[in-house]
Amino acid sequence: MSVLITEVKILDPNSPFHNKKVNVFIKDGIINAIGNTKSRADHTIDGKGAVLTPGWLDLQANFADPGDEHKEDLQSGRKVAAAGGFTEVVVQPNTNPPHQTKNDIKYIKRDNKTSLVQLLPMGAISKDLKGEDFTELHDLYDAGAVAFSDGLQPLWNTDLLRK
Repeated sequence: MSVLITEVKILDPNSPFHNKKVNVFIKDGIINAIGNTKSRADHTIDGKGAVLTPGWLDLQANFADPGDEHKEDLQSGRKVAAAGGFTEVVVQPNTNPPHQTKNDIKYIKRDNKTSLVQLLPMGAISKDLKGEDFTELHDLYDAGAVAFSDGLQPLWNTDLLRK
């Protein structure tokens, strides 16, 4: 399938088309041409008044998976993110159970190779988000945690912060 977006404004400081209105030809999900292209497409979108940017990054998403998948699972969260223009999402650890082991981190990242939206797991700082004992921070980092937090729980134990 091919799509032609006409007269869309590009906002990307790294692109030679930054702040210019151009046509964008997409074939099979891949941008094939940008500029004055008049390529024939299966579907044409009028881009007047629209802006095209690189994918966005959400730094604080609260998915309910694992634990409350009936509210939102990783796939439905990815769909919502994609619909909003996000291609990367940092997932908070405040789930049930929290993201506090290397297997939890791997679970969040497991479909990244085949998904448009990349989930970047945040690991819990403290076990069960209680603020009492550290999780295995090195293991979480090695498994792919991009940051550490106790999510919506305040880190009340200043001794943990000092360490």
